[in-house]
Amino acid sequence: MRIKGKAGISVLWLSTCIGALTVVRPASADDGDAARAILSEMLAARKKITNVRCKADCVTWRSQRTQEAHYQHTLQRGISEEEAAKQKRDFVLDRYDFVFDSQGRFRVAESQGACDPNGKLLATDGTTTHAWNGAVSMELSEGTTKTGNIGTQMPLRVTLDNFEPGAAFGGVFCRILERVLSRKDEVQVRTQAGKYHVEIITQEGKARRIAVIDPLHGYTVCHYEYAVDGDRLVTWDAKFREVSPGIWYPIEGTVYTGAPDDPATSRFVRVTDVIVNDPNLNDTAFQIDFPEGARVFDTRTGLNYVVGDPLSQRVSGDSTSRSLREIAQEAMEEGLRAAEQGTAELSVPKAQLAVHRKAPFVLDLLSHELVNPGAQPRSKQAREYLVNVGKGDLAWDGRFVATRGARVLTAKKESSRPMKTFKGAWAETHELPRSIQLPYWMTIITKERIGYLLCVHSIEKAGVRVTYRRLTSDETKLYLESLPQTP
Repeated sequence: MRIKGKAGISVLWLSTCIGALTVVRPASADDGDAARAILSEMLAARKKITNVRCKADCVTWRSQRTQEAHYQHTLQRGISEEEAAKQKRDFVLDRYDFVFDSQGRFRVAESQGACDPNGKLLATDGTTTHAWNGAVSMELSEGTTKTGNIGTQMPLRVTLDNFEPGAAFGGVFCRILERVLSRKDEVQVRTQAGKYHVEIITQEGKARRIAVIDPLHGYTVCHYEYAVDGDRLVTWDAKFREVSPGIWYPIEGTVYTGAPDDPATSRFVRVTDVIVNDPNLNDTAFQIDFPEGARVFDTRTGLNYVVGDPLSQRVSGDSTSRSLREIAQEAMEEGLRAAEQGTAELSVPKAQLAVHRKAPFVLDLLSHELVNPGAQPRSKQAREYLVNVGKGDLAWDGRFVATRGARVLTAKKESSRPMKTFKGAWAETHELPRSIQLPYWMTIITKERIGYLLCVHSIEKAGVRVTYRRLTSDETKLYLESLPQTP
């Protein structure tokens, strides 16, 4: 698969290589009408495709002069010589995984790395994924670190136009021809061996584009050339396959920049796993599931956070902004100082013992009181009682029971030993880790959306002893935003 040059294949300008059709004549109205008819057929063929999934491997060879120019450009961007030198490669493999539809939505994952002349990957630089669902854009870069972005601006379509097979091999030319015809620039149409040769002449004759269009294979563009002032800038050839009745899609192509017999770069493209018009393709295909540990910047809210770390959230671009982890750490330190200064601990009795004694046992965080619902804290009877009196947030029956719709989070300090949460019919329960280390911290958001940071100091047969403090409204807001949404 060595693709340095196009040896053995004619690379002469089409106007000098099509035999009897080398006569150049002024464009006529008939040429314009013929070009419009051809364009109409091309667009009709493309409209048959509502969505596509495919993969593409692109092996690019770069000449020494191209590598040197790229190296100098990299240095000008402030990259170190050592890093810039790593980009000097004869062969590069770009591997794409595409999903896109006729509404303009897409997701494309791209990985790049050095390869041998046969396209065997030798080293990878990482993977970048872009997605656009029509309203929200997402981006994920995965290398030594993982970073993501969420916004409302559609990403530039440069990647799709250059490398998505249907756009690169014909789609872009359709748009150029449509634009040229609307401006009434010069267009010439010739026919040879059952194919149309459409030539576009712009810039007062300086720029010329020629496309060879095959009407028997869905009006696909099988050959394309672009030159300015007689210098060839781009040449490509493509092969198509009927992937569904009446639908042709590129499966292979070769692209040259510069003269094909002495190119600056040459790229061989192989397309696989093509699926068109999948009826089961849904909205989730055009979004990115950010992996745990990725730092995500959300321009819609101005916040950034680490996936899987609910306490990492902070305001982007604000040097004074504190993350939930920092807020929690500060609160823990304050709680420890208060404990050292003799702040009284509250005892929350074990529910079974308290019910038997008819004693109060549900802690109401706002009033620092214990409430007696007269039944086990996980029961319907206890829930109805506590909701009616409007008090009671936390109980202990060997597990913590969040009553009246309270929510509980493991504090960041305890993230390596989190609680297990069980959602019951009337209350959520939270089981402490088996290898519990005291003090143990948790955050509680009550039904009234008031936040508390609670510390468990001791666990005894009769119950647990705790201290806690109320979070500020800003701190509570950040905790609320990090909680999973309830149905």
